[in-house]
Amino acid sequence: MQRPASTLQLPCDEPGCNCWFRNLSSLTQHKHMLHPSFIHHHQSLHDHAELLSSLGQEDHAADRVSLLPKHAFDGYQGDSLLDQECGAMRSEFVGSGSKLYQNYHPGLNNDAPPLPHAEKAWDDWTPYHNWLEFELTDFLFTHVEMPAKKIDALLDIWAASLLELDLYSVIDNTCIGSIKWENFTIWYTGEEQGNNPHEVIHNILTNSGLTRELDYVPYHEYNALNDQRCWVDFMSGDWAWEQADRTISDDPTTAGVTLIPVILGSDKTTVSVAMGQMDYYPLYLSIGNVILITFLAMPKTTREHTSTAAFHNFKRQLFHSSLTQILHSLAHLMRVPETVFFGDNYYWHVIYAFTAYIADYEEQVLLSCILFTNDFPCTDIHEMLSPDILHQLIKGSFKDHLVDWVERYLVHIHGKAEAERILNDIDGCIAAVVPFTGLQCFPQGQHFKQWTGNDSKGLMKVYIMAIDGHVLKDMVCTFRAFLDFCYLVHQNVITEHTLTKINNALWHFHLFHEVFQNTGVVESFSLPWQHAMKHYHYLICQFGAPNGLCSLITESKHITAVKRPYWHTNHYQALGQMLPINQRLNKLTAACMDFNECSMLNGTCLLNAFDTLEQTASYEEELGDALDNPMVVNAHVSLALLVAELGVPELPNILYRFLHLQLYPNDACNPEDIPLHECPLFDGKIHIFNSACSAFFISHRGDSISNTYGMCHKYICSCPTWRNKGSHFDCVFVVTNPQVDGMRGLDVAHILWTLYPYRPNTATGMWTVHPGYHMHNLQNIDIIHINTIYHAAHLILIYSSHNINPWDIRPHQSYDAFHLFYVNKYADHHVFKIAS
Repeated sequence: MQRPASTLQLPCDEPGCNCWFRNLSSLTQHKHMLHPSFIHHHQSLHDHAELLSSLGQEDHAADRVSLLPKHAFDGYQGDSLLDQECGAMRSEFVGSGSKLYQNYHPGLNNDAPPLPHAEKAWDDWTPYHNWLEFELTDFLFTHVEMPAKKIDALLDIWAASLLELDLYSVIDNTCIGSIKWENFTIWYTGEEQGNNPHEVIHNILTNSGLTRELDYVPYHEYNALNDQRCWVDFMSGDWAWEQADRTISDDPTTAGVTLIPVILGSDKTTVSVAMGQMDYYPLYLSIGNVILITFLAMPKTTREHTSTAAFHNFKRQLFHSSLTQILHSLAHLMRVPETVFFGDNYYWHVIYAFTAYIADYEEQVLLSCILFTNDFPCTDIHEMLSPDILHQLIKGSFKDHLVDWVERYLVHIHGKAEAERILNDIDGCIAAVVPFTGLQCFPQGQHFKQWTGNDSKGLMKVYIMAIDGHVLKDMVCTFRAFLDFCYLVHQNVITEHTLTKINNALWHFHLFHEVFQNTGVVESFSLPWQHAMKHYHYLICQFGAPNGLCSLITESKHITAVKRPYWHTNHYQALGQMLPINQRLNKLTAACMDFNECSMLNGTCLLNAFDTLEQTASYEEELGDALDNPMVVNAHVSLALLVAELGVPELPNILYRFLHLQLYPNDACNPEDIPLHECPLFDGKIHIFNSACSAFFISHRGDSISNTYGMCHKYICSCPTWRNKGSHFDCVFVVTNPQVDGMRGLDVAHILWTLYPYRPNTATGMWTVHPGYHMHNLQNIDIIHINTIYHAAHLILIYSSHNINPWDIRPHQSYDAFHLFYVNKYADHHVFKIAS
């Protein structure tokens, strides 16, 4: 039975601590552990309030108690065996503004008091001699990927003036990230090579840069504004919480340990066809970042036995035995905790659990048959199979099903010759799409044989507009519902409201895709890839947002762990050469993170050398103030010259009224009604920039939260000449009414003129826009403040409303030559949120 939130509302009053507790005893234990005071005795919350009152200050902690949302501490089982030991059930606000909060599992915690580890010296570059040597090694081996002979030649040239460096030996002497590859032999005389997963996990946990990004305790996250549950990463899902309950109920002595969820993934990949079918079968492990741990065996046989049941059974048994042997070092640690040194310089008690397995459909079938998890406690392979956006949705349902069905429909209805003509028009529509940051160009349309995952993702963004008008409306609606489903499940944060929209999109997809069966294109919808869409709601609740468990992760890892190392071998028994390359890359990555954690990589080697040389008077006299004067490029023109160049004679009047609006923002008059003599005049120089870069934070918890995952940027171009093929003037979303959400509070502006939203299209679900005009059929040209630009926008011509041959259109002509466009909400995931 859940305890009422009113009994669980004690916050920690230490500055900067966002922890909440059920009772005063738990709060006291927390403060003694993490906020020890050696002068004053612990004060109660009441005493604390009185003290602040006597000082004339407010008790903000008391205010936060009253603001605690109703879901705080949901999930706490008061009658469990851990009621005495684990009373410190806590809720913690995350991000800024107290908009999101997390309920942490009461049985597992991250209060770790053991002795800290000795800190690294600030100038300890071991095994490198100095910063320069490390930077050179990392640059040549990781970034340039220079072969050994060329490295030797380069260092010979530099040896006289710079340094002599045995690059491979120095990398091999790096202690951090050092895990040896192990071999084990299967009875059929095949051989597998890999890393010990137990040692790999230890290596990750000792990395301070990674451990800060890990969640050690399962939690439930809620939006404090509407009390909606949020699913983010794996530890926010129900599986991690329920696994913690199972672990503690099986052995109450494990209460308080740290749960380490282990995610596995495997996928075959081909590195070369021209030199023979060179395939590899890598197995990856992740507890936060993806690491290659082994290459699985791929048995071969003669043609006469390839299709026999005995050989297929042998391959399944081999796969089962291999996984059991590779992972056996973790088996006993899934019941009995061990003590591990973490990157925060403390020792923690941890217990492991296999949580999810990333694989495509064929491998999921294989995994569900071999049941290798029978050899490991508390593990069921049927609960581990995660959603796969790449193979189930992008490559499977979209490319192999829907796109193929459209072509079959056109042939079925129009015949082969007419269908080819229509498909040629569709290719022309795709080829005429205006460039956009991150949008793949298809100069020949979709007519190519070898599809990659990136090709399918790029085509998804423009395909629905290209087929509009060529197929039935219900078919367009099918694509709309499917794309909405894909973009919704691909979000980094999924809320209860998002789940409702996912279910709605899936319902409409099943409703509209019947048109393909009714027209005789398909006989049945018994398709595993499309069937998997029904399970996404449940799997999101179990594992969090599917982004973190998608085979896109393993596919991208193939490039750095398999394909690039293979290209740098002599291709003879390449695996033995690929393993040292991966080992050295891991060591360099670990060393880089370690040096960065010690603040040893701040700035650049060149600046560090300058700082060293500046300590000598002779250098200061020689250099003078040359470094203190940055280069400044002045690019400015007069207003008259700009009027002539743009061909906009009314530009001065527009500028004067714009300046008046900036000086008097509260003036209720229409700027066009203000007499020019009342506007400020301007006759100075105007700086011209042909492009701008909008940089903004991307958070894993939503755009309104300040804690970020990284930086993102969008380029906005205004170029008279683009790649020698014509002009390139981008479109942007402009905020016109901040009080209204979505497209109703935005206009779409094309650089040099403005478009106005018209209405959403019922089939595609996208807003349509048209250029704005003044009296006398003059285009609506205006000057806006750069701060009103919200995001880059992408428009696609509504081909069905124009009687044109799409192959006659060049991408740079689309915005200028036509009058009706779609706002492409599928251009990227940010635009999808804006324009949906």
